[in-house]
Amino acid sequence: MFKIDNKINGKSALSIKVFGVGGAGGNIVNLAARDTFSGIEFININTDSQALKASLAPIKIELGTYTTKGEGTGGNLDAAKRACEEQREEIVQVLKGAHLVFIVAGMGGGTGTGAAPVISEIASGLGIMTIAVISLPFSFEGKKKKMKAIRGKEELKRSVDAVIAIENDKLFANFTENLSLTESFEKANHVFAELIESLSSHLINPGIVNMDMAAFRKVIEGGREVLLAIGEAEGENRVLSAVDLAVNSPWLEKNSVRKLKRVLISVMGGEDLNFREVSQVVEMINHRVHSDAYITFGAFALPKYNNKLKVIIVGDTAMLESIQDFKEASTISSTKKSEGGPFLWKE
Repeated sequence: MFKIDNKINGKSALSIKVFGVGGAGGNIVNLAARDTFSGIEFININTDSQALKASLAPIKIELGTYTTKGEGTGGNLDAAKRACEEQREEIVQVLKGAHLVFIVAGMGGGTGTGAAPVISEIASGLGIMTIAVISLPFSFEGKKKKMKAIRGKEELKRSVDAVIAIENDKLFANFTENLSLTESFEKANHVFAELIESLSSHLINPGIVNMDMAAFRKVIEGGREVLLAIGEAEGENRVLSAVDLAVNSPWLEKNSVRKLKRVLISVMGGEDLNFREVSQVVEMINHRVHSDAYITFGAFALPKYNNKLKVIIVGDTAMLESIQDFKEASTISSTKKSEGGPFLWKE
């Protein structure tokens, strides 16, 4: 049964900052900054001075002025950490005032793998909610790079609220073979950029259904690696198609969605998106996750999604700490442009 709460809660403006760390993270931030996502501040951090000069981010921090001297780290994690420590105070000043920070990086190299955990530790020390969005190297890049990536991911998990890790092998397997190398990487960067845009938009912009920070935090917390699934479709059966594509994503292990106990659903469509479609998406996913799952969702309309529907699922297999917390939090808001966060549970 669904519980309905039409109460509208006022919320202050949130400050969301996105740190692109290293080459891969910087490329994603450049794409996002180019698309001018409203209400989000972009920062590019790198040991490579030439890459920073080409960055579109309004804020740029060069790491290792004295240690790496603008030449990068050559894949050396310790050099990346030392370089980041050099600019600790500058990073602190940029982080101040943020309510939510995304750290975007590719794991397996030097700067992203070594510096991202230092930045997350600084953000955590300031009490800022922090999400790491990372890519993992291709299998053909070798065991050494894979082990380095795993080390970076595990270090991040010690200080972030959540890690969203995407394997390059699975991501690129979704692309058609006739894409050029440049087009493939551009498309991959779009996946990361749109994920950040989607999660942020529900918090900072008025939508069809908004989610608040408390709801967001209940799903994204605990320093765990969370699952990500994306489905996009258009046409008459776009709701069913988008949900099926997300739930059966090649990124996921078989039946992994069924195990989810904390779920965040983002629904994005064009100006033709209606609440009936949003409720259908949530209802369908509700029947495909764990029977006791806690679900929060948001819905947002953008002209670029006209005639399309995009569904993003972020989830964790861990249950909320107590049933009481679960039931106190679980309501669903059906008020258009509501400021309150929507939730649901089954009884």
